[in-house]
Amino acid sequence: VKRKKSLELIRYAEDLFFDINNIDGIAIDENLEPNFNQENLLKKSHKKNLLIISISQWTEKYLEIIPNELLSEDLLNNFTLKLKKRKFSMIIKRSGDIVISSFLIFITSPVIILSAISIWLQDRGPIFYKQTRSGFNNKTLKIYKIRTMQDNSERDGPQWSTYNDTRITRIGRFLRITRIDELPQLFSVIKGEMSLIGPRPEREEIDLELENQINFYKKRYIVKPGISGWA
Repeated sequence: VKRKKSLELIRYAEDLFFDINNIDGIAIDENLEPNFNQENLLKKSHKKNLLIISISQWTEKYLEIIPNELLSEDLLNNFTLKLKKRKFSMIIKRSGDIVISSFLIFITSPVIILSAISIWLQDRGPIFYKQTRSGFNNKTLKIYKIRTMQDNSERDGPQWSTYNDTRITRIGRFLRITRIDELPQLFSVIKGEMSLIGPRPEREEIDLELENQINFYKKRYIVKPGISGWA
């Protein structure tokens, strides 16, 4: 880690042995066995009291994110244990979810009513859309949205929404851009099935597909899914 105004993680290089005075610390890939030269570098770093942490610790501390490639079963288990001990923080978060959701429902209720009327006038179809999603601890939950697509738009099975999706109605496009269609999920937050912030819940079919592509994907549900995703 170079000593600069902005933190920078640099790759291991032989010339670091000769000038470790310009380094603030060493970030170690805990999955690799260090060779002889790297062990010497660590010994020199210890003597100079440099910071020595793992790559995952460095990214979590300075970037506030842990890349999926650095995750391990032990790391996730430790995180789960820490989460269970943070009972007071969870009470504060839950209280905030209820208060903010109740306030948002109160001030946006006219918008929800106007949206409902607009949708019904457009095609006389259902106003709300119900779907089964994966939830906290991988239990399923029903989420409700204001309908933004044509009625029976998934008659051929679950489909990813695409850019300029022809199934989206004119009113639905506006509701999606403004996120108004997500407002009914505030009731799920008050009910305790969701949170304001958390991983977005997906359908089981989508979960199975993503689980094959992303390591530890299902671990996202160790916390409550959110109306607004982490991104």
